[in-house]
Amino acid sequence: MKPLRLGFSLLVVVAALALAWPAAAQSDQVVYSTGQYFENGVMLWRSDTGHIWVIARNGQVLNFPASSYSNLPDTPPLSGPVGGLRPILGFGKVWSNFSQVRDLLGWAIYPEVGFFMRIRTDSDTQFLTQSNGIVYQINPDGTWVYADPPAVPSPYIISFTADTTTPSTGGTITVNWAVHGVDAAQIEVIDPDTARLIGKLPFLPLTGSQTITIPLGMAARTLNITLSAVKITVTSAGDIYDSVEQATIVVEVAEPAIYENSPGATFQSFERGFMIWCADTLDIYVFLDFGRLGASGGRFSVFPHSAYSTLPPNPFQAVPLGRVRPEFGFGQVWGNTPAVREALGWATRPEQGYLATARTENNVPVAITVPDGSTVGLDLVSGRWSWLDTQP
Repeated sequence: MKPLRLGFSLLVVVAALALAWPAAAQSDQVVYSTGQYFENGVMLWRSDTGHIWVIARNGQVLNFPASSYSNLPDTPPLSGPVGGLRPILGFGKVWSNFSQVRDLLGWAIYPEVGFFMRIRTDSDTQFLTQSNGIVYQINPDGTWVYADPPAVPSPYIISFTADTTTPSTGGTITVNWAVHGVDAAQIEVIDPDTARLIGKLPFLPLTGSQTITIPLGMAARTLNITLSAVKITVTSAGDIYDSVEQATIVVEVAEPAIYENSPGATFQSFERGFMIWCADTLDIYVFLDFGRLGASGGRFSVFPHSAYSTLPPNPFQAVPLGRVRPEFGFGQVWGNTPAVREALGWATRPEQGYLATARTENNVPVAITVPDGSTVGLDLVSGRWSWLDTQP
């Protein structure tokens, strides 16, 4: 029996994802897992089933399904050797409640870390591939040996899927991917008619999920979402990025549903922005222009009726010379929301009623006019507004 190799670092992963690796055979998976080294062995946990393996230096393997430990207390011995670490969570429950595990492993010597583990099953034998290529062969008789690394399945891209291929503007597409044998994944959104790159997400993990938002205002069109499996070569002249394989999902952005109406509205200008109230929705929009009305744009916030209707009236009575005290809904929002009050400053004119022109795209507000007829464009995703026409 070869001695258990200790001291290598398992790949630490930020997000605890648990995605199956849909390889050609049902016996191949890649599963988010955690591992911890002990004085005389290692413990491994797979996130999809909660199964824990105890792999001891003497060649013995103990198996603990989640049902065997999930309801047990975590009550380890209070003291241990110098440098010994206390296992926690599932490892702690198994280690503290089963004396044969403590006898086999001793105390933990490294913290628990996460990584993506390839699990290959061949008949009743399992092969557990660690992030550094070491493979534990778990035999059906409860023993283990080091195995040669199993042949890496081909191709490099194992899967690339999307939850929809017919998104609407303002909607989202969630893509999931799994690649192997490379250093990173990359996603690009491309307009195939013009070959224009619309968006790029480089240096993604080998397994993951990403939500892509289709911008409002985009005309109906075809978009290609392309996943690349990327190998990175470090040279003295700089890093070289090679896309060794690509997969593309073709999506059809639907024609947006545009609706325009003319609600009654109220407008009020402030020192550093303005507010609009819409009679059809009762929403109050707070627009910040970073210093002057007529700026190219800025930030905005929306206060639905339910958020301000129960607030008390504006509590501020003392009004600076040449300024106006906000009243009614504007006063409720301004007087009870310090961030709004500090950002806008005092009102410079009384409220002004007018008939606005409001536009929605796929039921999302995208534009509204002010009393002089100028149009304010709204981007709810970024919380930004801009003038869509010339503003005097």
